[in-house]
Amino acid sequence: TNLNDSILGLPEENDWVLLSNYNDKSFMRNILGYQLFERLGHYAPRAKLVDVILNNEYQGIYILTEKIKRDKNRVDIANLKEEDIEGEELTGGYIFKIDYWNNNDSWESPYHPINHSDLNVHFVFHDPDWDELVYQQKNYLENYVTSFETALYSSNFTDETQGYPNFIDVNSFIDYFLVSEVSRNNDGFKKSRYFHKDKNGKIMAGPVWDFDWAWKNINECYIFKATDGSGWAYKINDCHPDLNSPGWMIRLFYDEKFKNEVNCRYFDLRTNIMSDETVFGMIDSLYNEVKNAQIKHFQKWKILGQNVGAPEIGTQPATYEGEVEKLKDWIATRFSWLDKNMLGKCATVHSQ
Repeated sequence: TNLNDSILGLPEENDWVLLSNYNDKSFMRNILGYQLFERLGHYAPRAKLVDVILNNEYQGIYILTEKIKRDKNRVDIANLKEEDIEGEELTGGYIFKIDYWNNNDSWESPYHPINHSDLNVHFVFHDPDWDELVYQQKNYLENYVTSFETALYSSNFTDETQGYPNFIDVNSFIDYFLVSEVSRNNDGFKKSRYFHKDKNGKIMAGPVWDFDWAWKNINECYIFKATDGSGWAYKINDCHPDLNSPGWMIRLFYDEKFKNEVNCRYFDLRTNIMSDETVFGMIDSLYNEVKNAQIKHFQKWKILGQNVGAPEIGTQPATYEGEVEKLKDWIATRFSWLDKNMLGKCATVHSQ
């Protein structure tokens, strides 16, 4: 029986996730991504740092967070029912994603990513799940996404009524891009990448998810191993990843208007929500919450100073305080590079 309960003050529900921090010795990377996206005006999973004790044995610090699903307190879209097979009832709500897939739970895009004709892209049904959707609903969502892609890759793709703006919420795509690029998230554009569509609504980007490989230098693809803060995560297909990203962001940046809107949004956020001071304040708040609890965690898991999980570049700090400083230094370096290299031009911002 599913019992809707509130846990640690979070809105009541029956689906929760415990995320381990083996791949993030700061305990902050996922929560930072969630909080930034939420502060930009979108739903993101709420999360709490918790001690986990299982069968009277301490297991360490985990993140208790909300599972991404349709709910009035989570992704607030229409509750699609089995009998909704025509008219406006058929149009939502849906949550789908780019993630690991199989032939049952996904469909293949008829379009290859730009500059990568050898790569195929699959979209995964998330909520309702593939085995909860009837044929008409699967067919509707697949056709809607394909119609968007057809418009996006057409010659008049910028047209307000026939091009991509007719199918997607542009502001959500801009904000998703910025949070994923500020963190240079290895998974932001090719895995754990969510979209949702409400009844009679457009495709919305998000919620964000999965930042444990973000906010760090990873010794694999050139994009993510750079130590000078450089690299564009949305170009992940250049690295021939295990999962392929659609060419949506690549194509959107062919539109000068979209590119300039990204620039304006970024530099506006740099004065408040995404300023160094604000983000470091978020980190300091999380540090104060966990500074005592982390001692017992690293007595249980002796991984400080070791390169575990994502293969990082550089020396691993031997103290928790060192991990926090490493995170701050990375963010400052990343912001510095983005300030100099952000795509587009915003005359209003740059004239100030």
